[in-house]
Amino acid sequence: MLGWLSGLPLTLFGLTLLLLGVFPVVTSNLSATVSLAPGFGVLAVNLMLAILVREKIRHNLPLLVFHIALLLIMLSVVVSRLTYFKGWAIMSENETLRQSTGIINQGPWHRSKLNSMPVLQQSFLAYFDEEGRRLDTESWLQPFDAKEAILITNKKTADVAGYQFTISNNLGFSVDLTWISIQGDIIRGLLQMPSQISQPETQGRKLILPDITDDIWLGLEIESARKSFFYPYFSIPDHFYFTVVVGSESQQLKLGESIDLFGGTLILNNIVPWIGYEMYYDPAIYFLLIASIIAVIALGYFLNQRLGDSHWIQENEQ
Repeated sequence: MLGWLSGLPLTLFGLTLLLLGVFPVVTSNLSATVSLAPGFGVLAVNLMLAILVREKIRHNLPLLVFHIALLLIMLSVVVSRLTYFKGWAIMSENETLRQSTGIINQGPWHRSKLNSMPVLQQSFLAYFDEEGRRLDTESWLQPFDAKEAILITNKKTADVAGYQFTISNNLGFSVDLTWISIQGDIIRGLLQMPSQISQPETQGRKLILPDITDDIWLGLEIESARKSFFYPYFSIPDHFYFTVVVGSESQQLKLGESIDLFGGTLILNNIVPWIGYEMYYDPAIYFLLIASIIAVIALGYFLNQRLGDSHWIQENEQ
């Protein structure tokens, strides 16, 4: 039984399962973690038993090292699929990030580290030319556990709490507002407007306030020419106002003005720019790299060893 479980027929069966598992991933019917697990599991058992049982592998050090490295590669891939994270974040200037803004995909065992290691968005500069084309970007992030800020550019990523931060194409504005309830409670926060890159004509969001059941829509109306706040770099426009829609009633407000609502007062303090990031987390990627290098070296040494043995046999026969 051990001979069969460690043999090539089971390897072929495992590869077939792996191949069949690719189709649900391509058609988006199943996640890669679930779909590829059966084939990966069979191949891992097959490889592990081959290392323990097969005399040819056990008695040849380069071949043994290669198979162990191959097993580590498979384990690294399994750990990667269980713990990885892919998502995005939107951060306004002087805002602290404690969790991602959105999730594209993540492994079932992923646990966010940003709660215990938050990061502060300092200033950023996004440069554009006169035609509106994006040039370079300079953004400074201040991790909670770091003494100095980290600079991120279009070509330079940053490692923050194990997450790889990459600058995305999106930029926009957040409305800095204060809510004072009739009980005297004061809440200050940021309402992030849609991206100025992908949704320049839809600068509005639904506003949810504590104990307020009415639908409130807050819009940012920019009167300045678009080029004036994009060139030479992205900045706050000189002329803008707000539109607050409550039910069927609409009211226009300027910076610093307030509006009385049923349950309290809403004050519009300012607008601040925000920048978008793409986030990626995969702690197993370094182990995968190391195991792959070891596997290549071991297999190369083994093949070189066999080549030398073959030359020696040919010379004896001649």
